[in-house]
Amino acid sequence: MFRGKVTEFFVNLDDFQRESNQNMENHPKLVDTQVKRRNRKGKLSDSEMISIYLLFYFGQFTNFKHFTCNMFASI
Repeated sequence: MFRGKVTEFFVNLDDFQRESNQNMENHPKLVDTQVKRRNRKGKLSDSEMISIYLLFYFGQFTNFKHFTCNMFASI
């Protein structure tokens, strides 16, 4: 996948994630408060994790190591 398309995909997913988080805050019944949560924030945002997962899932890679070596080799 071209870098421009990956960036466009991430931007669209990030916009969707922000809108979804606002909707979750407006409807507190949808958020489960009885489940224990970790106190520290993750290093990746939710939209970053989802975009990596979806790029791997819809890509033509056989395993995650092959995916990360090819996608993030230039970083």
